[in-house]
Amino acid sequence: MDLFFLRVLSNPLSFPFLMLVYFCCILMILVKLTKEMIASCKNKFNTILSLSIISFLLSSSLIFYNFYNMPKAGFEIDDGIYAIGSFVLKNSGVDNQNNTKVFPFFPCSEIKYHEKSIYSVSLRSLPAYSQSYVQCFIKPGFESIKLENALFSLFSSVLVGFTFFMISGKVTQSLFCSSLFNIIPWVHLMANLHPEGSAYLFGSSCFLFAFYYYLIKKSFLSYVNLLLSMIMFFLSWAPAFIVLPVSIIGFTILVSFYSKSDRLLMLRFFISSVLVLFFIYIGFHEEYGFKWNLGRAASLGCLPGLSPFDYQLIFEGLKNNWHIYLTDYFGYLSPEFLFLCGDGNLRHNSGFGGQVLLSLAVAFYFALYFFGTKKINIHYKILFLYLLITILPYSLCTEGYRTAFLHLPLHAMRQSAMIIPVVLIIMVGLVKIHEYNKNTLIFI
Repeated sequence: MDLFFLRVLSNPLSFPFLMLVYFCCILMILVKLTKEMIASCKNKFNTILSLSIISFLLSSSLIFYNFYNMPKAGFEIDDGIYAIGSFVLKNSGVDNQNNTKVFPFFPCSEIKYHEKSIYSVSLRSLPAYSQSYVQCFIKPGFESIKLENALFSLFSSVLVGFTFFMISGKVTQSLFCSSLFNIIPWVHLMANLHPEGSAYLFGSSCFLFAFYYYLIKKSFLSYVNLLLSMIMFFLSWAPAFIVLPVSIIGFTILVSFYSKSDRLLMLRFFISSVLVLFFIYIGFHEEYGFKWNLGRAASLGCLPGLSPFDYQLIFEGLKNNWHIYLTDYFGYLSPEFLFLCGDGNLRHNSGFGGQVLLSLAVAFYFALYFFGTKKINIHYKILFLYLLITILPYSLCTEGYRTAFLHLPLHAMRQSAMIIPVVLIIMVGLVKIHEYNKNTLIFI
């Protein structure tokens, strides 16, 4: 056994140990849901189901396409810092320069290599420690970075499929949903670029899946899984600092309002979430990476008053620049960004036009129309609200290349969490189009 695993197992309060606990927990849940899928398909195995299984397997292999080829745009210095920093973490067992921790849970971002500091926002918990695990099986370098990204994307596709199964109850639709996720150009960008973007994508899929499972099953296992998924998500990348707290508040209000029987469940969720986030903040707010993230965002035109926190500056920023933030916000839902042109930075552009295939535009906007004009169930309401929340962080920031027509500073990589609700909503649109027109060759 690799020495890194022995160090992890000897420290049950460390974040790498919690990662192992989380993956054991999620594996148990996926096995349970798989049994439910098999039971629902009993005596119903047909051509459509066979095609859905084949499509999922084939599309999953696309995530590893060009695995051994360096991206045309190359890697950024942050990716090299990931590989080096995670190598140091894996082999030394030390995650800060003084070998001391406020909590054994959280690492300091400052790591020294050959007596020089190589600290950066990149060396933060989930992507950094995941890279350490990956390096137990493959040598550090661009291949280890790409493998980490590909695994994050693959796990996300699996969770997206199971999430749709909980929403729809249909196995074939769920498998096709995972396949759809795998062929989205935006997903392939995440599988080939930065670990923080793919980790943020994975964290988003974990949290949404866990919340649906908690809401439906209401079991102790679902409760533990939800708490662990929140930790994974919060420590995946900086935008989660905003997305997760807002989601906790929004989901609690939404479900409590529309489902009186779940109010006690939501109260337990809200109180537990506040305690978890408070614990994270206490152990994390003095870390270099946390401060660097907020300070850098503010210096690049983000909402002022975030670092250091000043509610008066935040209010003034919203008052003076609300029209800019609102334009950027809706820009992320525009056909130009999603389906026509995509990110203005060619490094983050799909090369297929928009971040998502143009052929899926009708399904996406039809689903939004359906959400806005029909009486929908709580699962659809949660999905729509989550889409609106994931757009929030970088609609408040002017960092990003200008798009071709609207000239908005939209950033595809830093909005990777948005991929999860976008794909699920597209799938809802395809299903609803089929329900309106039974002659369409889509999912039974």
